[in-house]
Amino acid sequence: MDTFYGNVKDPTPKKSLTITAKANGRLSGSQLRFNKLTDRIRKLEKEIVRESAKLEKLFGVFTHTVQPFILEHAGMMATVAGLLDGFAGTTKLKKRQSEMIQDMILDLCDSAFDIIPQTAEHKAIHDKWNDASFDAEYRHHVEESTAGRKEMLKEEMGLDIDMSDIDDTADGYARFRQKGEEKTDSTAGGRSHGKKSKKRIAVEVQLKAEDELKARSLRSIYIALAKVLHPDTEIEPELKAEKEELMKQVTQAYTDKDLTKLLRLEMDWVRHEGLHADRLSEDTLKIYISALEDQVADLKQEKSMLPMHTRFVPVADLADLQEWRALNELQRESIRTTHAIADLARFKNTLESTLPPHEIIRQIKEYAETHMYNDTPFEEPESMVVAWRR
Repeated sequence: MDTFYGNVKDPTPKKSLTITAKANGRLSGSQLRFNKLTDRIRKLEKEIVRESAKLEKLFGVFTHTVQPFILEHAGMMATVAGLLDGFAGTTKLKKRQSEMIQDMILDLCDSAFDIIPQTAEHKAIHDKWNDASFDAEYRHHVEESTAGRKEMLKEEMGLDIDMSDIDDTADGYARFRQKGEEKTDSTAGGRSHGKKSKKRIAVEVQLKAEDELKARSLRSIYIALAKVLHPDTEIEPELKAEKEELMKQVTQAYTDKDLTKLLRLEMDWVRHEGLHADRLSEDTLKIYISALEDQVADLKQEKSMLPMHTRFVPVADLADLQEWRALNELQRESIRTTHAIADLARFKNTLESTLPPHEIIRQIKEYAETHMYNDTPFEEPESMVVAWRR
């Protein structure tokens, strides 16, 4: 299946990676654990494919049915902010009226700038009515966001990451993830700085031993499969071609250090040859179980991270909903935004009209009381806010 993350392989293997007992035999605890893990992996792979497809569908619906209205609304907010500024510049206002218009202009500018690019004209209007410039406020926002993210990583994960080149763009997000992974790998590999406790040293020694066991297991499986699957051992063309294809898969899995895939290929061959589960010793099963547990953890993390990708920011808050509920919410958001556009268009017409100033002021106050001080439409729902300029 093709997704934004690339081609996702069919999560259902042709042959199940499950140990079966001999006739009238029973599986050991390790064998049962092995089967439970392989079943969990199959389910997680299916869930990731389904979740990726759901997010792609929601993003597609958002792009076609919600985003155009959000962009239109944002553009209109910037226009109305300019009209309010023009009206204030040509009309004598009381202090309270001026403050009301100031609040409206800044709210409209802030909401619009979250979605559309800021022109020099828009920034000038914002800066005219605000104590600090837009650029200064944006830098302050980025610094606060960066500091908060850095503190969270330090407290929750013990990672001290240099955030100097991290911003809110897609490239900045990618750099942030890469640095986090590098720090995590460095810590896991025992290369973190500072004095290590005895417990930490013991854990690192154990992890190193397990890694060595897995490496030896990888090599032993590869050598064993290479012996039985080498095409030169077959004379019959059909069997030779079959072994050539299998050997390619084995070599690729070994190159990728994919123990789980090698294990699956080995188990397929075991079943193909009519062998039984007791061919795998308890020590070998423990190594396999450790590798499968690692894969389960990786798949869980992959699934949880899907909605966090920058592509899916507009629909991230809908990820936990059933698909039909999420689609309904997108439809409702589309309707809400079109209503907000209609209200703002009527207000825009008022500002562009030839009505006397006192009547325009009355309608400005009415609009502010209805939309600003109650449930303002200037602020898009958090799940829908995306800086499209990026």
